[in-house]
Amino acid sequence: MFLSDVCSHDIESPGCIHLNEHRIQLEVLAGDPRLNPAWDATLRKADGMIFLVRFLDFISLDKTKAIYNHFPKDKVVPLLVLICRTEGECETKISCIHCGQKLWIRDADVGKKGKCSNCKDSFTLRSQETIIRDQLKISDSIPINRIIQGNQELCRNALSSFIGESAALIKSSSEKINPEVLKQTTARVEIQAEDFGNPQNL
Repeated sequence: MFLSDVCSHDIESPGCIHLNEHRIQLEVLAGDPRLNPAWDATLRKADGMIFLVRFLDFISLDKTKAIYNHFPKDKVVPLLVLICRTEGECETKISCIHCGQKLWIRDADVGKKGKCSNCKDSFTLRSQETIIRDQLKISDSIPINRIIQGNQELCRNALSSFIGESAALIKSSSEKINPEVLKQTTARVEIQAEDFGNPQNL
């Protein structure tokens, strides 16, 4: 759906779009990355990643974590998280943090105390954005936006903004990345063995 929302039908190749003077080729990956060998090869050649999220009940969240944890940890690329909604939708699906019961919560009730209809325990209702950042340990520098499925203008604007802000990072591997831009991304720390023979390391 997202691909058809952002790509015109008169383009020269499927999944291609022109935004901000850039020619962007989009490839869709779905399903369990542990069962699809095409995931690794496709992710490693990507210059940026868009992560589409729908519901955040325990089952959906486990699948979301599996996909996110499969992203390359040794390659720094721009990431955009998009929460997909349908037109007029003002609620989402989560799970009770106590018993796992799937629950619908309204956007207007975020921040309030809610009671599970199954176990009757109460907990604070959190927004999708908060749950995503907390569960996936996503940096505040990574944007999380909402889009409406079927709304081409909104989807293209989200992608256009992402491309514009990430242009400095979308470079060939031979180019040097701007250190100020690099600070806005998250990479895995490199662990080095301590040289105990060097007094400076004591």
